[in-house]
Amino acid sequence: MIYCPKCGTAQAPDARRCPNCKTRIRASRKDRKAAERESAATSGRELRRAEGTTADALGYEAMYANGTCRVSKGTYSRTVEFDDANFQSARESEQVDVLNAYCELLNAVDDDILIKVQIYAQAIDLDVWRDEMFMPEVEEDDAGNRYRAELNSIIEMRMAESRQNVRRRRFMTFTCSQPTKEKADPVLARTCESAIRLLKNMGVEAREMSGVERLRLIDSVTNPQDGPDAVTYEALKDAPGLTTRDLVAPPTFERDRQTGATRCAWGRSKGCGLYVQKYANSVKSDLVAKLAELPINQIITLNLDCWDQTEARETIEGRLTDLKVQKTEYVRKHSQQIYITDEMLPADMQDAILTAEEIRGDLVSRDQKYWGFSMTSLTWADTDEALEHNIDEVQNVVRGHNMRMEPMVGLQLEAFRNSLPVGYNGVPQGWDYNMTTAGAANFMPLTSVEINDAHGQWYGYNQISKNFIFYNRRASSSPNGFILGKPGRGKSVQAKLSIINTLLADPDSEVIVLDPEREYIALADAFGGEVVKISSDSDTFINPFDLEFDREDNGGLGTKVDAVISIIDEMCKGLTAMQQTLVDRTCSQVYADYFETRDTEDIPTLVDFMEALRSQPEGEGAILATTIERYVTGQANVFAHRTNVDTQSRFVVYDIRDLADNLKGLGMLILLDATWQRIVRNQARGVRTWVFIDELQLLLDNDFTVSYFDRLWTRSRKYGAVPTGITQNVERLLLNEKTRLMVGNSDFLVILGQSATDAAALGQVLTLSGQQVATIRGAGVGEGLICADGRIVPFANQLPKETELYKVTTTKLEDVAELRRAAEKGA
Repeated sequence: MIYCPKCGTAQAPDARRCPNCKTRIRASRKDRKAAERESAATSGRELRRAEGTTADALGYEAMYANGTCRVSKGTYSRTVEFDDANFQSARESEQVDVLNAYCELLNAVDDDILIKVQIYAQAIDLDVWRDEMFMPEVEEDDAGNRYRAELNSIIEMRMAESRQNVRRRRFMTFTCSQPTKEKADPVLARTCESAIRLLKNMGVEAREMSGVERLRLIDSVTNPQDGPDAVTYEALKDAPGLTTRDLVAPPTFERDRQTGATRCAWGRSKGCGLYVQKYANSVKSDLVAKLAELPINQIITLNLDCWDQTEARETIEGRLTDLKVQKTEYVRKHSQQIYITDEMLPADMQDAILTAEEIRGDLVSRDQKYWGFSMTSLTWADTDEALEHNIDEVQNVVRGHNMRMEPMVGLQLEAFRNSLPVGYNGVPQGWDYNMTTAGAANFMPLTSVEINDAHGQWYGYNQISKNFIFYNRRASSSPNGFILGKPGRGKSVQAKLSIINTLLADPDSEVIVLDPEREYIALADAFGGEVVKISSDSDTFINPFDLEFDREDNGGLGTKVDAVISIIDEMCKGLTAMQQTLVDRTCSQVYADYFETRDTEDIPTLVDFMEALRSQPEGEGAILATTIERYVTGQANVFAHRTNVDTQSRFVVYDIRDLADNLKGLGMLILLDATWQRIVRNQARGVRTWVFIDELQLLLDNDFTVSYFDRLWTRSRKYGAVPTGITQNVERLLLNEKTRLMVGNSDFLVILGQSATDAAALGQVLTLSGQQVATIRGAGVGEGLICADGRIVPFANQLPKETELYKVTTTKLEDVAELRRAAEKGA
């Protein structure tokens, strides 16, 4: 055996550094040979090594920081990682568009560049996943911990239905032949830039990988026990003589002789490399997607090596000539007995002629390329039994598409190298299957989009892939959002779930709800929130002239003037240009003392504002003051008092259900401005403010209100606010130019069931596919689409009825009545 000189642990015969302490192993050649013989004798396995070290099993020579890899002398590669897209669930016409775009991408690559398309499906550590996604307990929050535990248990219960145990990533590696790296870099950079641009034209986000990212991807396969950041270039500075290959080399690499050299092993992993031995005449575009959906460790690799166009045409034309000669011979031989037509030729001859003519037409008339194509799968597991299960799963999927996949006999090392993202093609050239670009595009690597952000809020599961949806709105560049849906489709339930997630997962933030229909009281009671009731007969008042000093906005007066103009416009049902000027001037006058003293006692009220209007030299001021008099001294004077609400709660619900219907729009606008003042105050304290505005359509009655609302929406992120509008009236939202743009520019949308007209209108604004429009048109309760940072997925999110979370979020009349009866019985 070989032992580490520092920590004393036993090492593999070909170990160059200790995996525990990273100390370099300096065993003699004689000791290594003895250890190899001992290992082979005890395990029945033979070490498979290229040049005496497992680093040679990687299939490359050097990895540079800029992302370029030297595969071998004169051969270099770079890798692009790209996201998934909704292809398999799209309509046939939409799939055709994506296939055409993918063909354009393949055709755009220079003929002398090898393309390697790969899908990495790797099992994740469920304990690590739980640490990332589950809500941890919070000290001294027993009530909140009860809900955290219940939410975690719901996710745990549904894990069996999901494919959450496998993480899938997609890559495209381009390999070129150039004498030096300096000559290869511009060629590869240009190819990657073109591929990224064309992928984005398909609606697929893509990015070029750096050298350390490629190394970490390799290390996730060769040394899965390492952490995600274990590999760094800095490690080489402290270890002279080591290369990047030493950082990511597997501890061992073996070929099992007992299985006819059709299995391999590295470290603790037992693997098998398979290749497609028999291809079908036509391939459905869901083959790769079906393979990728398997819940196993697997790397699917598609190698595309372009023929020289002249050679390809000559080859196909020569083949077509041979077939025509065979046809002539067949006709000559049988025509003495009967007249032979084309339909009477043998079926295989007819098919061969038709295929050759189609290929020639593709190459000559449709400017397609001709490819040497191969498809492989490297799958691995911890035990031999699990590995055999994986192999059966892969072969069954391929067999279902009239193809055959078999282990690569005696070439398991080549299969391993072929599967790493370095650009090495380990499939013998004679195993290639020749096809045009259209044929290669049928091996489509796209399936469905996922939203799976670490430490994000839970939004149910993806209806296509069954994977959970976790989205982190705080990390979004534009966290503003909307929740849209017809009555009874679960808008308020989805809003309440978002509030619950925020209260439980973001304990330093505040949540404010504008509640016109008294739907959030039970939630406030359950989570220790404060309900502020605003009505004509209540003794709770909000002064619309409250003003927090704003460092970003000239003290805050500019935004306040806009708010007052909108409020007075709502009272008067319209303002002339002159009246707007009077309101602006009067605002500056009534705030003069407050700006001088900074004493809250000097904050003006609506009474002060009306009196200042009457004192304006223009007669229009007195008329305007008389117009708003009913809101100051009349029956609607609920907003003419100083604020007497001094809530310190981090969860506040403004209840305005008992306001008269003709005052609700005004009340919503004043409370929205009061919320903005709190946002400004929270920004100074470094506190994030989440705002939920239900029945948003009440704010859309006039242009001034919409303009003010739009300004708040665009400025929220800078002030640490996360606003969410909730409405059933999608048509009114989309009819206004400003609110339509607000919807289109929001990074977060929950779109529940819609009417046919609203679904079509949303489809135009958000450029949804036909299938996505159909999804929201036919969605049930708690179902629809989630749009998050450009990712659009069909989702479902229904809570089990027996849970406490369901009880505090449901708005169904029968559920509320049943809960009330249970509470009365319990009391």
